[in-house]
Amino acid sequence: MLKIGSALTLEVLSGKKEILRCKLHDKVNGGLLVDYPTSEDSGRTVFLQNGTELLVTFITEQDEVYRFKTVVKGKRKNNIPMVVLEEPKQENITKIQRRQFVRIDTSNDIAIHSLQGEFDAFATVTENVSGGGAAIVVPNHVQIVPGLEVMIWLSLPYQDGSIEHLNLNAEIVRVEEQKNNKKIASLKFDKLDDMNQQKLMRFCFEAQIQQKKQGLIE
Repeated sequence: MLKIGSALTLEVLSGKKEILRCKLHDKVNGGLLVDYPTSEDSGRTVFLQNGTELLVTFITEQDEVYRFKTVVKGKRKNNIPMVVLEEPKQENITKIQRRQFVRIDTSNDIAIHSLQGEFDAFATVTENVSGGGAAIVVPNHVQIVPGLEVMIWLSLPYQDGSIEHLNLNAEIVRVEEQKNNKKIASLKFDKLDDMNQQKLMRFCFEAQIQQKKQGLIE
């Protein structure tokens, strides 16, 4: 599950709240050897004191998100300086479920197609995205109502620069007109397979990390 070479995201739990990134280089005698982490804010190397408590998150090759708590145990000099983290027991590594991801305010490209021809296809942007649905901005010339079944193409840009385009079926569950005359439709994704679900979870996880860094969420 946790493989050599895995990219790790570290959240400092004590003292100053920081988001750090590092890579797992080795496992030795109950310890995880990682390179010195860099700050998500400044890009600078961060020197962690022994005893620092951390929340570690990583994403597998299957885009599954896992999390565990650890503590800094010491330093080690190999070819490059290493930080030694306490290796968690397997049962203490928790898989993050879709319901644990909040709705993320984000403006992603999305295309909407009617499955029954009730309206012409249109392109727009999201207001927010979650593991189970999305809210979209409805152009003024488009007339849609709750209950319609649609097919969507949703763009998911990841932090590593890659972009996934998900092709999903969805149902329009609500259409609301806001005070600024902007019309918002809420979509519920239908019959998500595991692969697309994991891609959505990865996007939401990375977005949550960015919002924590910006102080938008706790």
